[in-house]
Amino acid sequence: HPTPSEYDPEQKTFVFEKSAEATQRADVFFRHKFIWEYKRPDGDLKKAYQQLLRYSKVLEEPPLLITSDTRKIILHTNSNNENFRGYVQESIEITFDDIVAGHGLEKLKRVFFDPCSFRPKMTRAEVTQATAESFVSITDTKKKIGKTSPELLAHFFARIFFVLFA
Repeated sequence: HPTPSEYDPEQKTFVFEKSAEATQRADVFFRHKFIWEYKRPDGDLKKAYQQLLRYSKVLEEPPLLITSDTRKIILHTNSNNENFRGYVQESIEITFDDIVAGHGLEKLKRVFFDPCSFRPKMTRAEVTQATAESFVSITDTKKKIGKTSPELLAHFFARIFFVLFA
């Protein structure tokens, strides 16, 4: 893939150090594809992701928000992107061993040439539906196993909900 200066000499669509906030810059910006934030070895990639969430609003909500250090690259799907809206947010980790093995390199090529191929398989509504169906199945199973009062079932599900939200 061409470097940013080869691909975009005017530095409008693919550039290093793209202004994102008053004093902040995204390490790499590729319009309609990704923004990338690099941290030092063992740097805080969660903090880098939070930066990208802030930058994404200014930088046109690209499909991918990417963080990396010297050990791994994490691709985060951006559920605010028009192609990913309504889908669950997913993170895909690529180690440098994955790149050497080939399957990591294939994913990185998709980042540049087909970022929308990372769109998650399930929408939020589908996840909610599947979860509800699981709860119905658990309830039916508990009823078949033994005598379970409505109060015990309610208590059981209250505990499950607490764990899910924790």
